[in-house]
Amino acid sequence: MSNCAISIANSVEMVYADLGSQAPKHYWCVFHILKAFVAQAKTHLRDQAPDAIKSFHTILYGSANPTQPFIQYWLQWRQVSRPFANYLRRQWAPRLSYWGFHYCTTAHQGIHTNNFVEAWHWVLKDQYLHKQRRRIDDMIHIFTDQIEPDYHWDHVQVLNGFVRQTTSQFQALAKRKADKYTVEMMELLGIVMFKLRDVFIVTSFSNPTTGVYQLRFSQGGAREYRIVDCTCPYFKRFGSACKHMFCLGRHHRMLVVEQPTQESESGAAQPGSSSGTEDSQQSETSVTSVAASASPGADQEAHDPDISWTSKPRPSKRRLANTALEAEDEQTPPPQLRPSGLPGEPNLTTDLPNPLFLQTPSRTSNEPLEPKSEQLAANKQSEESGRLALKKSLGILKKIQNRQDFVATASPVTIEDFMLSTRSILAMIEGGSPNQPVTPVPQVPLAADTFRMNRKELEDWMVNTHTEGWMFMKQAVSLVGKAKFRKSMTAESSTTYVDIYKRRCHKVLGVVEDHCPGIAARKQIR
Repeated sequence: MSNCAISIANSVEMVYADLGSQAPKHYWCVFHILKAFVAQAKTHLRDQAPDAIKSFHTILYGSANPTQPFIQYWLQWRQVSRPFANYLRRQWAPRLSYWGFHYCTTAHQGIHTNNFVEAWHWVLKDQYLHKQRRRIDDMIHIFTDQIEPDYHWDHVQVLNGFVRQTTSQFQALAKRKADKYTVEMMELLGIVMFKLRDVFIVTSFSNPTTGVYQLRFSQGGAREYRIVDCTCPYFKRFGSACKHMFCLGRHHRMLVVEQPTQESESGAAQPGSSSGTEDSQQSETSVTSVAASASPGADQEAHDPDISWTSKPRPSKRRLANTALEAEDEQTPPPQLRPSGLPGEPNLTTDLPNPLFLQTPSRTSNEPLEPKSEQLAANKQSEESGRLALKKSLGILKKIQNRQDFVATASPVTIEDFMLSTRSILAMIEGGSPNQPVTPVPQVPLAADTFRMNRKELEDWMVNTHTEGWMFMKQAVSLVGKAKFRKSMTAESSTTYVDIYKRRCHKVLGVVEDHCPGIAARKQIR
């Protein structure tokens, strides 16, 4: 969901053009729709604007196909103001499916606005970007190295029972209904709830003699089970946890984790706060939406050559380049954090995993051979770039205050990734000298196991893990200061190997700069 900018709509169509009918549905925010429409109506129609706005509301919120009503609406106001009619033809007619409630058939939660996205945008600017104007590469770096680990860390804490699960305002509607059903009330009403091998069976809360639903569950985390879906009409329509899931979760102390299994087949009407008499009508609906099969194009039905508002044809499917890069970060996504063991596990200390994206690549490569002089020049340039980035990182962390700020602002996942990255850089440098002993992998707990620690233990783990990474960095800088290691890196390694080394060094530098607020902000040179 976005505002009603044509440029955004065209961009979304272009990006998902190759998915066809499987592409995500794109709707326009009702608040932005009405704000833009009211402003134009007042500009062009003046005293007649209230009548035009009222009629537009009828088309917008109507459950019937809006094509014919919009044609009549356009013809009516065309007699009053040609500029206003042109505005309708350009902005609203080609994209009826973006704003008409008749076309909102997919499962969605809450009202038809992008308020949730706007709220998270404020969180992004306030907690991550602050007052700096970031470049696009900085933005990508922040999303991958700060935001995603933070959200994953919150998920791990809830999953393992360390932090209490919360609900959104939309989910709270169903949860409040579930809280009204106590054990005594369910026994009195004849509601039955029992567990089979793979599912829970729950009778309808409204009529236990006619309706029976299945609730799937899965294992995960410190809690034995998680409820993932329900076969009731409410869950199928909205894809959001229903009262059956919340009630079962409360009685059996299980998490409610929504996993919709199929797209909605009916309109996604808005639930209200009042309870219905049937499970298929669990809430009041402000709008009744039905599946649409007609195209929003209206030029053929109006029989008027001036009406040409059909949507632009969908771009042809883009051909993706058939590339096969070897031993690079993008080709092998990092594995998920290993889940913790059973409660009462005797020892948390394990060998750190060796993710594929941090393994030491081969110094040789199957890529086409380049002239020796060109390969040597490229390797020297990449090696120098990585070495300077590594030295800059070490220079920042030489100050105790910066090291303390790093530990205070970074998540456990980020600190673990920092230590693994510096360890991989050191391994790439040591691999060039056969007489150089290889630094062993440290024995420390995994970040995924820190949820079982108290606050003091967690703080000690973060300091010790960060110190391990810092020591690896110091050792790496010391080695690249020697000519034999630089020569081995540039003369005996493939271009791909040295390029990976350079990228890992710059990744470490980016993480250090992002978590040391005391250093001067980077400025873009134009």
